[in-house]
Amino acid sequence: MATQYVIRKQIFHYTDEYHTVQNEPEYFMLGEFYQVFNDAKIAQESYRHLILASLRQPEISINGFDCEFTQEFQRLIWEKMGNQSYDLYETGLPPTTLSDDDLLELAHRTGWLPYALFSFEKEKPLYAVWVIPLQKYLIWHIEGACFPVLVGDNGNDLSEKAFCTYRFNSLFHAIAEQTKLCLEGSSEELSDSPELLKQFLALPDTGIMYDAEKRMIEYNPNQSALFQQYLHTFNSLLKKPFYELHPIRPEQIKQVFDHPTVRIV
Repeated sequence: MATQYVIRKQIFHYTDEYHTVQNEPEYFMLGEFYQVFNDAKIAQESYRHLILASLRQPEISINGFDCEFTQEFQRLIWEKMGNQSYDLYETGLPPTTLSDDDLLELAHRTGWLPYALFSFEKEKPLYAVWVIPLQKYLIWHIEGACFPVLVGDNGNDLSEKAFCTYRFNSLFHAIAEQTKLCLEGSSEELSDSPELLKQFLALPDTGIMYDAEKRMIEYNPNQSALFQQYLHTFNSLLKKPFYELHPIRPEQIKQVFDHPTVRIV
């Protein structure tokens, strides 16, 4: 399989008082796509240059982080310098006397990484979510992070943290929040295949229900472990589906992010 590499901005969690650093990848909140590469060496060199520039002149002063992080970084600086003369609280910046290699080591040890580099196999199927009522690709905003919602075949998660991919149950929440989904009407009004829709709605434990009295579709993603699969089936039965999955190539991810209202052909 051909491998590609992507650099993305990392969003530090903000508590209304200070920023925090999580040194475990599962807690990363990823923002904009910086660049996609085909060559591992070029990707590593570009990442090193970018991360060093962002550490030497950070967007957020080290003093803007929680005390535990600042104290740990101060201790590691003293360890590298061999003395305790440098006052990190006064400058808010790492000392210029630290070598690039030492600064990178401290950043990785503490999790102070404004950007992250990932690799992935580009042959894996990848789809961007086109929200039909909004006429744009689904961009998810959470705690300062902003990223396109991308899914794999059948709504299964892709493992690559480069994409922050979603299962369909999470996808539903993202679409519902942005469109205020509400489907009303009979099966005949909602679908060109009303009998199939009735059979589908009669299935137990899908998390998708029909209230005959209200003539309204209701959802409970937490009711079914397979909700992500049922949601895709249900969407395909509607006369007016609320999303489409557009197959994209990895190099088109940045286009989805930068120009979400432009459909990828």
